[in-house]
Amino acid sequence: GEATLFAAVTPEQLDTIVRARPALGPYHARFGLSSFVIAPLRVPGKALGTIGCSRHAGAPPLTQDDLAFLSKLADLASLALE
Repeated sequence: GEATLFAAVTPEQLDTIVRARPALGPYHARFGLSSFVIAPLRVPGKALGTIGCSRHAGAPPLTQDDLAFLSKLADLASLALE
């Protein structure tokens, strides 16, 4: 997979996220979610997991620059985990 930016999270998308990860429900009920980025942690031939970053409701949306930064961070973290 590739790093992905969700610049504007809809209420429907937030509901889907909370249904998939119920433990996030109280946090998102309190703070909301306006945008997020997620990037894979991977080494050749193997996926290790993901790393993500989000902004609460009312905050400025994350940008392509944030996506590029998180992608680079994920690459460096993957090297450290390898």
